[in-house]
Amino acid sequence: GGVSRIVAGYDFVNNDTDPMDGHGHGTHCSGTIAGANDGTGITGIAFDAKIMPVKVLADAGWGRTSWIAAGVRWATDNGADVINMSLGGGGYNQDFKDAIKYACDEGVVVAMSAGNSGRPAPGYPAGYAVDYGIAVGAVDKSRDLAGFSNRAGPTTMDYITAPGVA
Repeated sequence: GGVSRIVAGYDFVNNDTDPMDGHGHGTHCSGTIAGANDGTGITGIAFDAKIMPVKVLADAGWGRTSWIAAGVRWATDNGADVINMSLGGGGYNQDFKDAIKYACDEGVVVAMSAGNSGRPAPGYPAGYAVDYGIAVGAVDKSRDLAGFSNRAGPTTMDYITAPGVA
């Protein structure tokens, strides 16, 4: 079952070891990625993956860049192979970029949402994919870029797309 694939995590919002997702978005994303191949519901592309819950946003969906950067470092130091950040906001932050560089230098794949504002370039943290990590945009079932998905922009970066509409 799924519960046995949940490994120890951390909550940087409340500074404790109970990273319960009171918002639901992280649970939704990890379930889509790592949904068990058990004949019930969906099966994720990484259906045997372990999930390391790292809470970096409050239940209302906001957070501090320092919490997110600390979460990236913690996940890296605790054996994460992939870090998924389906989040965005704030501007350029050197400490956050350094955390993503640290993860990438340690061999961690860092995937970051390009953003949902329909802009010509990704917001942060996906903007760091010019140097580190991968920005991820959304496509519809026809594989057309979603109108709301931020584009890759004029500067070469690692940018991929994934299903993100309906």
